[in-house]
Amino acid sequence: MKIRHSAAIVLSGLTWMGIGMFLMIKGFTLIMVPMPSESSPVLLPYISLWIGDSQQASLIWICLALFIGFFKGRIVLRKSAERIMKRLLSLPNPLDVISMYPRSYLILLGCMMTLGMMLKWIPIPSDIKGLVDVAVGSALVNGSAFYFRHFAIPRKAA
Repeated sequence: MKIRHSAAIVLSGLTWMGIGMFLMIKGFTLIMVPMPSESSPVLLPYISLWIGDSQQASLIWICLALFIGFFKGRIVLRKSAERIMKRLLSLPNPLDVISMYPRSYLILLGCMMTLGMMLKWIPIPSDIKGLVDVAVGSALVNGSAFYFRHFAIPRKAA
């Protein structure tokens, strides 16, 4: 199956955004409404004692995760998105869907997915898991914006 460069870039951006939103929702749930099957939070009770309210403590924790994710998206994932877009644009137009990403990128994705699945079984406190999920999710959503900005930036004609 062949797709145009623009469709490949949009597909990459939508993928990052979708996964990021899924992780953020999962993280918000772990922070705000810990499930009985999850390990109990360890840091949120201390923040609650300091703040005086568990909901305010959860909000502060989520803001910290969003802050971490924002900078990770701006610094790390921006470079990754730029590399992927340069690679996609260097391939012949239209390109094979199979050749969109290099093998090393697919292996990295597989490792990250495996790590994410392993976190479900490792007894890590729910507030820590939630922080990681929200931070990674917000970084992916922020990083997806670089794909979409590719179309908003006017390019000079060659």
